[in-house]
Amino acid sequence: MKKIFILLTIFAFFQANVIGQLSDRQNNPTTFKIGTRPVAGNMGLYIGGTIQNIQKSVDDFADVDLDPFKLTMEDFNEDASNSRIPAVLLKFYKTDNMVYRIGILSKTQKAVIKGSLNQDVMGFSGDAEFSRRKSEFIILPGLEKHFAPLNILDVYVGADVPLGYVRSLYSDQISSSTASSGTEQKRFSFTYGLGAFIGVQAFIADLPFSVGMEFLYQGRGYLGNKIKHTDKLGTTTQTYYTVAGDDGSFGSYDDLKSRKFTAYNNVNVFISYFFNR
Repeated sequence: MKKIFILLTIFAFFQANVIGQLSDRQNNPTTFKIGTRPVAGNMGLYIGGTIQNIQKSVDDFADVDLDPFKLTMEDFNEDASNSRIPAVLLKFYKTDNMVYRIGILSKTQKAVIKGSLNQDVMGFSGDAEFSRRKSEFIILPGLEKHFAPLNILDVYVGADVPLGYVRSLYSDQISSSTASSGTEQKRFSFTYGLGAFIGVQAFIADLPFSVGMEFLYQGRGYLGNKIKHTDKLGTTTQTYYTVAGDDGSFGSYDDLKSRKFTAYNNVNVFISYFFNR
């Protein structure tokens, strides 16, 4: 009798621990090994990216050459990466099968040096200022439509609309009592796009986590895809424009209108955490 009582106690303990990962969803005890899905009113936190970009992010954090002063003019003037990830997405389940999502992609490199020149070393006195800045900010509003919850894996389709800007500055300015000189390259471009994706995710046991992949087709456009150059020597100032990312083959212009659109395929891997509001 004592053994039976112990076995019944253990059985009851495990039965209590296979309740669904979200407290407002009743689990099917025959499918607890693959977990349960979020329902209307729940929220999710999505973190992911392409394998290449995840590796690049890891390398970037360990790369001392990310010092903005070690980047060249070409580095500052090149197009922003077409990748929209790594990103953090916040999801809201409007219904069991309809999900709203919004994410942010942000990257900034910035450094400024200002000082007075040493006359004994430089041979003249004066002030100097060196500036490097490169930033990208994009928001990713979108939605998902999930298919029948009877499937072992959660399959869905969706779309998003990336909107944001790309900004860069490369400036060297030196002034003295007798002369001044400087060069500046500045860019500010609006970026927009439209993406479509197919996703699949698997829930981890009865935990509020899932892992998955998204296969996406992304288009990205740039308005104001140009660089403004300002060169100064003494009292003379010269201003002209070039195409962003151009190696010089398109020439220089007094005035310039330039836009660009690219499209590409990608695969994202991600992990999500679900919770109640």
